[in-house]
Amino acid sequence: MAINRVANHVHLQRGISLVELLIASSLGLIVFTSVGSIFLSGYNMAAERTKQLMLAQDVNDAIRIMKDDIQRAGYSSDNSGSLTLSGASSTIIVGSENDSISYVYEDESAKWRIVKFRFKSASPNVIQMCVNTVPKSLGGVVLSDASCGSGTVSSLMDQAYINVTNFNIQQTALSTSSATSSLIDISLSATLKNASYTKTVSTKIKTRNWH
Repeated sequence: MAINRVANHVHLQRGISLVELLIASSLGLIVFTSVGSIFLSGYNMAAERTKQLMLAQDVNDAIRIMKDDIQRAGYSSDNSGSLTLSGASSTIIVGSENDSISYVYEDESAKWRIVKFRFKSASPNVIQMCVNTVPKSLGGVVLSDASCGSGTVSSLMDQAYINVTNFNIQQTALSTSSATSSLIDISLSATLKNASYTKTVSTKIKTRNWH
């Protein structure tokens, strides 16, 4: 009887060597570090951009608030002429350091609204809006410059993050044959605290004659 012998082929599987494992681990670490670095860099850029946008928005909002309010300076519903502060020769009073502006007008509730915007040197520097209201029914009341120690005082920008570096106001008289008004140039610069990014915004405002 013939006996057929079947040869068994044993397939040997070679395991991963320590050197290959170290190489694979090193490559993985390099890839992970690169991806993490790119992500962190992108995150930091996005965070910085967000801060810059916040600063730009705050500065623009401050200028808009001032412009909208200053355009009402001198308004009085009785059409007797532009309303001025006591002793003032014009509707707008610019401070001697060119870092404040004051005026008065009649508001929607028939009260005299005395407003002052000013630069205050502090830590950080701020732009304050000071508002005093006086009932119009009180005859003979002196409409003096708004005091920032009374009434309502508020900062136009977030003091926790923003430092004002410049606030300058220039007033130019504009005269015609029928009336005298003025052109107000306002420049405002601010920077983020602990950062080098600065935002500067300027605007021109022509005061109205309420005749």
